[in-house]
Amino acid sequence: MSVVAGALVTTVLVAGCSSPDEGADARAQSAIDVSVTLDEENGTIVLPYDRFIPDRVDASLLQTAQQVVATLCAREQGVGFMTGRFVEIPTYRSEPFYGPWTLAQAERYGFVSPFLTDADLRANGIVPEDYGSPSLLNNAEVAAVNEKLTDEDRAVVEECYRSPERAEFTVKGGGGPWDDELRQAEEPILAGETLTEPLDELYACYRERGLEPDTARPGLVVGADPGRIDEEQVALAVQTVECKQETDFTRRVADALAAAQAEVLLDYADEVVAQGEELQRALDAAQRYVAAHPEAFEPPA
Repeated sequence: MSVVAGALVTTVLVAGCSSPDEGADARAQSAIDVSVTLDEENGTIVLPYDRFIPDRVDASLLQTAQQVVATLCAREQGVGFMTGRFVEIPTYRSEPFYGPWTLAQAERYGFVSPFLTDADLRANGIVPEDYGSPSLLNNAEVAAVNEKLTDEDRAVVEECYRSPERAEFTVKGGGGPWDDELRQAEEPILAGETLTEPLDELYACYRERGLEPDTARPGLVVGADPGRIDEEQVALAVQTVECKQETDFTRRVADALAAAQAEVLLDYADEVVAQGEELQRALDAAQRYVAAHPEAFEPPA
């Protein structure tokens, strides 16, 4: 079930006699959704700026499209390069928020980053080799093909990666003055400096359960290990999530971050909306391009 927390709703009132520029600015501001979405099913938290930048799945799609460009370019020159297939993995959209914030995250990962698939966990040595489900990716097959490339072949591939066609699947993902302003607005919240009341209530709940807050890592408790999954870590993580739920911690902090972001984004509404439109164009183009070239994900004939 998706839980939507209607954190902030900003209404832009436009006077009757606005200039064309003012009207355009108002339209851009109205396109900035400053609410927060808490998706417990997928473990994602969507803040205002998240709607204008690529997430992990988006970045994977764009990267795959760029690799397909290089693959087709190389094959045209007789080099048997191969691309790993794109798989939309919902887990990659899951995220921690001062540690795990859903029971599903806590029960599966403990304090380990919740966006890791079983294959990621195995590759990082966090779990045994026989843990979980097999990967949906064809990385082993790709490696077997590409490791046969000679130095001359690799030089061709590298040149193909500089193909102008890749630009269609490249987005800035920021770079404007709002980036620095967003960081400055968010840092005190992320560091716990302006979260006194929510953190105090969360830590009081921890202490009631016999847990010791780790003040050096806001939201976590002493003993939390982000590199280990076992029964002890899971039990500890579950207790922290229960306290977050009891104190409504996640929503309150997300609301604070959304408010901080909104003040910045509304000042740069035109630019930020244009950035989001550029991202969507690139994602749509990448989706079409990847679907049109399934041969890039198969060994060369």
